[in-house]
Amino acid sequence: MPNNGYNETCAAIANCLWNHRMFLLHGDSKYIDVLERTLYNGFLSGVSLSGNHFFYPNPLVSKGGYARSEWFGCACCPVNVSRFLPSVPDLQYAVHADQLYVNLFAAGSAEASVAATRVKLTQETRYPWEGTVKLTVEPERSTQCTVLLRIPGWARNLPVPTDLYRYDDKLQPSVTLAVNGQPQTIQLQKGYAAVTRTWKKGDVLTLNLAMPVRRVVADDKVADDIGRVALERGPLVYCFEGIDHGNKVFHLTVPDDAVLDAKFRPDLLGGVTAITGRGKAAVRNADGTVAGEAVALTAVPYYAWCNRGAGQMQVWMPRTLDKAEPLPFPTLASLAKPSASHCFGSDAVTAINDGREPRKSSDESLPRMTWWDHKGTVEWVQYDFEKPTVLNTSRVYWFDDQKGCRVPASWKLQYRDGETWRPVDNTSPYGIDVDHFNTVTFKPVTTQALRLEVQLQPAASAGVLEWKLE
Repeated sequence: MPNNGYNETCAAIANCLWNHRMFLLHGDSKYIDVLERTLYNGFLSGVSLSGNHFFYPNPLVSKGGYARSEWFGCACCPVNVSRFLPSVPDLQYAVHADQLYVNLFAAGSAEASVAATRVKLTQETRYPWEGTVKLTVEPERSTQCTVLLRIPGWARNLPVPTDLYRYDDKLQPSVTLAVNGQPQTIQLQKGYAAVTRTWKKGDVLTLNLAMPVRRVVADDKVADDIGRVALERGPLVYCFEGIDHGNKVFHLTVPDDAVLDAKFRPDLLGGVTAITGRGKAAVRNADGTVAGEAVALTAVPYYAWCNRGAGQMQVWMPRTLDKAEPLPFPTLASLAKPSASHCFGSDAVTAINDGREPRKSSDESLPRMTWWDHKGTVEWVQYDFEKPTVLNTSRVYWFDDQKGCRVPASWKLQYRDGETWRPVDNTSPYGIDVDHFNTVTFKPVTTQALRLEVQLQPAASAGVLEWKLE
């Protein structure tokens, strides 16, 4: 699937439930590996940290403007979230005869009947931030049974149970197991460390899973991810948000030799482990060539994205400059701050000054700004400048997909004079042609804001691919 694929929250829940049932049928940890990956990432991203806003789709890339909603007309996702979250403890353990399976790691206690004996289990852990799990086993009476602790695929160099994804590093994270402080030889049974003994009250199993930052690459058949890398730590997939990088992420790269560090940040997103390092930013020179500039990188858990505003986001990061989208050479437009009366959720206002040249008005390969689904209304986009700027020329490239978005019925330019918006004195007509820049010249104005105001066609919306100024 493409990185902007639908990835519905309800589908993530279904994936968890399906894999849980496959585990119950086969007793194989690979199904819990998929369940855990989906639980912490594909599902948890579907609800805000405040618990009252929801994603329907969970894309792995966002141009900006996409945010969680309070409710939906077809509201399957919010109610599925509200019933699935309380059921997660039921996924943590399982029992089959004299075998006790420990599937998920989370602090808390539970009781289960194993080998006809009631057993209390207490987990102490800071998972998924730390990989140490202390499990206290307290049977009502001494009993012989087998405790099977899942050794996650990510701790065994298997990001998924297939070859679709793999780790692109040479790390061999350590995994150790002890009973009452005595080291144990790990004997894997379908991905579980099996410990058979006569258990008595107060016996303690301690599992230590190293959690280095891992680089994940996809099979070359995944076209969207060729030349790209995703970061992972423990069960968590990470992403890069614009709010940590000057509101832009598509120019960033994570080189193969970048040194990456992980540190817990109690002040960030309710307390998360963030990944930091030094990368390269692709920047276009005046002659059109691309240079790489050193830049600080910060990655946060994917589940927590878009809790600090709706901005750009990307999971699969370019490894080299040729896969990145270079920052444009500085111009009046690229240095301005864009805003709009309205922008469709999957589009981005920043598309109008990203410096990317459209091939035609129906070019859907580029980011765009549209007023969809507003029709027949008066709308605007605006540039604000840091200081008074002299302007005399505007060039706008309309987005027109020959469907819902068409060129506007009419448009005009206004400049801000103090607190008043005034029309420019144009010396050429306002064009609404497709497939090229529509240039308007006007008598010079000095202003800190210029507004492009449009009258939409009665039955259509409109959009802008690029807006240049001179």
